[in-house]
Amino acid sequence: MHYPTYEHPATKVIHVVTDQTSCLCGEVYNSFYQLTRRDLRNIKFKDVGTINCTECRNKLKEVQRDLVSVKS
Repeated sequence: MHYPTYEHPATKVIHVVTDQTSCLCGEVYNSFYQLTRRDLRNIKFKDVGTINCTECRNKLKEVQRDLVSVKS
């Protein structure tokens, strides 16, 4: 599956985006109230295998387990 991701420019860690200000692990990537077009260009849809933030990956695994159990 592909998820919306954000790559931190300094550390090159790829996080999963949850809303307009923060990532799944809690890191804030946009502190402004309004998103600009430039902010949206930083969000890329990538495969799960490219996400290298361990907290984001663990939380994604928990969510995917819940989705599988709901499907059954």
